[in-house]
Amino acid sequence: MMSKIAQNVVPAGNPNFNRMQDQSGSSQISIAGGPVRGNNYLLDGVPITDSVNRAVIIPTIESVQEVKVQANTYDAEMGRTGGSVFNTYLKSGGNKLNGSAFGYMRQTDWMANTYFNNRNGVPIVNQPFRNYGASLGGPIWIPKVYDGRNKYFFYFGAEAYRQTSSVSNEFAVPTAAEISGDFSKRSKSPIIYDPSSTRTVNGATVRDAFAGNVIPASRISPVGLNIARTFAAPSKDTAYGTNNVAVATSQYDRADQLTGKFDQTFTNYWKANFSYLHYGSREPGENWFSNLSSPAQWLLGRKVDATQINNLFTVGATTVLSVRYGFNRFPNNNYQRSSGYDPTLLGFPASYVTAQQRPTFPNIGMQTFTSLGVNNNDFTVFSSRNLMVGASKFLGRHSLKTGFDYRRLRISGISFGNNSGLFNFSDVFTRATAASATAGTGSDLAALLLGYPDSVGSDVGSKLYQYVDYGAFYVQDDFRVSSKLTLNLGIRYEMESGLKADQNALIVGFDPNAAYKVGSASVKGGVMYAGTNGYATQTGNLNKNKLSPRVGVAYQLNSKTTLRGGYGLFWAPIPYSLQTPIGYTQVNALSGSLDGNNTPSLSLSNPFTNGLLKPAGNALGYLAGVGTAASAIDQNHRSPYVHQYSLDVQRELRWGVALVVGYVGSYSQQMVLGVGGINANQLASSEFGRGVSALNSLVTNPFYVQGGAGIVGASRISLSQSLRPYPQFQTVTLLNVDRNTARYDSFVVKAQKRLNQGLSFVSTWTFSKSTDSSFAGPGNNLNTGGGIQDSYNLGGEHALAIVNTPHRLSSGVTYDLPVGKGKLLGVKNTALDMVAGGWSINFINIMQTGFPLAIRQQSNNNSIIGGLNQRPNATGVSPEVDASFAHRLDGWLNPAAFTQAGPLTFGNVSRTISMRSPGQMNWDASLFKTVTFMERYKIQFRLEALNAMNTPLFRSPETRVGNSSFGKITSQANFPRMLQLGLRFYF
Repeated sequence: MMSKIAQNVVPAGNPNFNRMQDQSGSSQISIAGGPVRGNNYLLDGVPITDSVNRAVIIPTIESVQEVKVQANTYDAEMGRTGGSVFNTYLKSGGNKLNGSAFGYMRQTDWMANTYFNNRNGVPIVNQPFRNYGASLGGPIWIPKVYDGRNKYFFYFGAEAYRQTSSVSNEFAVPTAAEISGDFSKRSKSPIIYDPSSTRTVNGATVRDAFAGNVIPASRISPVGLNIARTFAAPSKDTAYGTNNVAVATSQYDRADQLTGKFDQTFTNYWKANFSYLHYGSREPGENWFSNLSSPAQWLLGRKVDATQINNLFTVGATTVLSVRYGFNRFPNNNYQRSSGYDPTLLGFPASYVTAQQRPTFPNIGMQTFTSLGVNNNDFTVFSSRNLMVGASKFLGRHSLKTGFDYRRLRISGISFGNNSGLFNFSDVFTRATAASATAGTGSDLAALLLGYPDSVGSDVGSKLYQYVDYGAFYVQDDFRVSSKLTLNLGIRYEMESGLKADQNALIVGFDPNAAYKVGSASVKGGVMYAGTNGYATQTGNLNKNKLSPRVGVAYQLNSKTTLRGGYGLFWAPIPYSLQTPIGYTQVNALSGSLDGNNTPSLSLSNPFTNGLLKPAGNALGYLAGVGTAASAIDQNHRSPYVHQYSLDVQRELRWGVALVVGYVGSYSQQMVLGVGGINANQLASSEFGRGVSALNSLVTNPFYVQGGAGIVGASRISLSQSLRPYPQFQTVTLLNVDRNTARYDSFVVKAQKRLNQGLSFVSTWTFSKSTDSSFAGPGNNLNTGGGIQDSYNLGGEHALAIVNTPHRLSSGVTYDLPVGKGKLLGVKNTALDMVAGGWSINFINIMQTGFPLAIRQQSNNNSIIGGLNQRPNATGVSPEVDASFAHRLDGWLNPAAFTQAGPLTFGNVSRTISMRSPGQMNWDASLFKTVTFMERYKIQFRLEALNAMNTPLFRSPETRVGNSSFGKITSQANFPRMLQLGLRFYF
């Protein structure tokens, strides 16, 4: 929240939330072209950053003294960052008691409804809000017992809130007739083909349609039918597959935070402070359908602890030594409303359900209709220990600093994942031909009713303990060459390990040359277990000697004009979540077909006929995952780094206004790919000439093992599978592949006026362009995209960054009205001053262009080759739609601009296109009235309007070509206008 009005800042998290438990969203921010989640967070100089590069806690504002967003400072003390450092300082007590108490409230009657609720005639949902807290600081003093003034101080802060918020969305759900198998009733209903009729005629694969477009009751899977019956009922009549139910629901959040800080002066040369922060929270997802199959019905519970210890030693008149230590613990308990559900109620066999560790309603992935359930089933603890020692010395015109920085970032926990199953459904088994999508044929719902999933997965977990070690040493010299020229010269040396694990319970890569036998066949390619077969005990091939030069210069042209510039090399951190390696967390992943989707090989009646494989550690060696899917962090990836540079002119104008005009840029290399990974088991394009029919044809399985998992247990497999680089695996996903480059260039104008005559403001305009080859870490909450299209052509992924916004204007203004005692319009009467004096107004404004859109296909026609994603072809028609803004919500993109790419081809549309999602314009305003009594006591009444102009911030449109809702915008990302009243007492 503090960085919203800073230059070169692009927030990419959920704009609704910046609360104490919203680290995942509020840490989703790119600064000065750095990677999303590439920043470092300090609290009183001690890191509070976890292994995925989030701040583990957001302190209550009552306990915060100052926040610095440090970018382009080129100080060698700054490390383990690819963009910026957030340095927050907590308040300390003094010799006099000081404190505060506050309360805020919002009522539903004071709020506007969401855009789509108004549009669909849905009334506002009740959503009250209460926020309250207090703080107190001063000396530790016990009358007649102990007087700690000038030596011992305390400061306590507390905050809590209870919030009910409203969200709305639109979904596509089936009708009652469709759930019964009748697809003949609605307009644009697809023709449903019978997969059991698949046969080859004149070299082509054909199928017969169901008579009357109705699936016979005898063919309907009881499990599929029970799942389908949990869909919400439609609220309006629409064409098949289009949104036909508008839903508004509420979420109840709560959190409590306590902060304590103690400062102590032991001697005249030794000062120390200790701080401890704790919060607990419960956060829900959107329970759209209010049942156990509802999408996004996740729950998250947290209890976070953060501890900082600072020691400051004044060694001499010119030398200061600091010693800092911190410990943080950040547990995440992810669960869902359906936890404890018994899947046998859907008809799944008891043998399958009893093998599940944490049963829930299964996760049902749909292609056209909304998906059901959610994968939110794990308990993970992020923790870190940090030790920092630094020394500063003033030596003539030199200000010298040196020190070292050590951190151990740990992740432990257990991931149950899709313990009750992930079942994906599409049109491939019920369309006219399996080879490619055929317009007007096939349905994901029909496949569900028949009980034929595209793929299934079920995970069995075990507890894991993983960690990363980081160490650095730095030297910095701020050299005042003359009264006009100052140089900042520094060097930092860093070492950071890859991910490691206790007892080496980790896969550290995938060895393409590992040779072994599966059945009677010799194969190559297997996972690399840490510490076995001569393999390393950590992931990656990270740079050993990471030197970071830093150079900054400031030159005073005259008394009002200064020129500043600099360059720095920064080694960006790699985000690590808990890795769930095969063997320690057993992924039971099966493909729904063994012959190129011609016929199904799985059924919902008993999806895992051989049972669920259990964790076996590294006992299986190279055989781990054989027959199913494998994934590993790429053992060859290097350390990502960012070249950051800037040049600006600062000029003092009249009335105390400072103007900055400058350039900020960065160039990043060896950045890890942000979304998913690459499939190293994709069929080579040299085999495409064989044609779809041949590649789908069945051949004898050379590594057939009766009763084996997945494709190993099939006596015949498709020719395409047999020709893959590692035919014994379905997919081989490599994570953290470092073939991502990024570039950022920006022009910045900033005007700032510090408080004078009651007025202060800061306004920044950033004009920028950002390109990369990836979806930027966690990506963009407003505008997501698919994965890699061609694993053998990562250069083809380079495009506008998903967080690129060319124009961003942000402003903050505070003005104390010139009425009251001591003001321009003075008031001598005390009673009149109580009414007329002490008023102030505040504004924060954000305006920015939208983000580039990522276009992809609904149907991946390249699943035959192991392609993870497929983009369409451009037709040459502009994707822009000439219509009013309101009408464009139902057609933001022109469908005629794209045509689906067929199998064995790659679409020519770039990863992101220049056309953008809707931009943002937001005003927050407040009116304060401050009353002072007994000189040091103040009461402040606050009226605040969030999104004061009630301007919706829309999420991106549906960007999957072939989806019936393609181009439609159905969701608002920000809150509608909210009025809140507050009262704050402070002294």
